[in-house]
Amino acid sequence: MMPAHLKEFLHSLTHPYPARDWFIALVVSFFLFFAFASYGMYLYTEVSSGDAFKTDEGASAPVITVSQNDIESLLTTYRSRITNWNAHNIPTPTVVDPH
Repeated sequence: MMPAHLKEFLHSLTHPYPARDWFIALVVSFFLFFAFASYGMYLYTEVSSGDAFKTDEGASAPVITVSQNDIESLLTTYRSRITNWNAHNIPTPTVVDPH
């Protein structure tokens, strides 16, 4: 069960009272400003110190190996696609009218 003063306050929100309504708007606006300013300061300090871009010293980039067969396969695929493109031999997707 809600306390009586909370119930009265919630019921009073159904009737306009400019001083209370502006005060609530001011408090909410101040809270949002404080939250956004705090987050902005956090981002500023992280970016300016360089901590946002640091990586682990022990971790190295993975080595990607590419063989000559992989490159030739890629070139074959590219050449077949460019030939089909120039010949206008492009498969069109089937589209169904939903109506």
